[in-house]
Amino acid sequence: MKINRKKVIICITICILIINVIVICTVRKENNPKENDNNNSSENIKQEEKSDDNKENTENTENTENVEKEIQITTSTQEESQISSEKKTEIIEETGKQGDSDLYEIQEGEDNIKIATIKSSVKYKVAFAGMIKNKVLKKEELDDLLEKNHPKYAGIWIKSESQSEFLKYISSVTKSKYEINENGYLKIKNKKNQNEYDKKIEEIINGNKLYIIDISSTCYIVDEITGEILDYNFEDMDEYQTYQYFEDGDKKIIFITENQNNQLTVKEIIESVIELF
Repeated sequence: MKINRKKVIICITICILIINVIVICTVRKENNPKENDNNNSSENIKQEEKSDDNKENTENTENTENVEKEIQITTSTQEESQISSEKKTEIIEETGKQGDSDLYEIQEGEDNIKIATIKSSVKYKVAFAGMIKNKVLKKEELDDLLEKNHPKYAGIWIKSESQSEFLKYISSVTKSKYEINENGYLKIKNKKNQNEYDKKIEEIINGNKLYIIDISSTCYIVDEITGEILDYNFEDMDEYQTYQYFEDGDKKIIFITENQNNQLTVKEIIESVIELF
């Protein structure tokens, strides 16, 4: 029997091609899971990194907001300047001041003459403690009252006894609606057709300073000479005075006149207070 060589060659070629196709398919099948695993792993890593970045950004944002809003409460009355205690005592005595030395700070007056004056932080502390207790307090009581009762965040904080009256005051000059939350802070309830006073109030509510409000003509002060803590009725001294305030850094206490003799309109009073913001 004679073999057809041409047919044999064709058959062998076809077999080789089939084998090659099978081998290629097998190799591709084995490689695909690895590629998919690598791709999935890469995508998962990217998603995790993105998630971590978002989480970190969120945490940073929250921390920043807390830092911006929180108010530092100062209880220390230590002297901030570099002047020696001996020199400070000498200046206090020369200027006729009789209070404890830690109540005073040394400043330069006219012609660069050094003078002793009550620290703003002490004035603020006395005013706040007196406002909370409605009476003259001892020096030793001040720090404890400040730490336990002082508002911790920026905004406009109103003493509970003055809240309803203060809302009436601001409604006389504003267009937005306001409320006071459970922590004593003024909030915008319904913002519409804002006028200049609304915009100013919103700026303070969202700002980084604290304004404490009390509708009372009686405030509490430290006598410059004796260092004694006293109650002081500014309306008795001047019935046209709309407020008395005490400031320490980014904190301010505003005592609004009770206007007992109705010498002033509510509008006049609250406009002058908002201008102080």
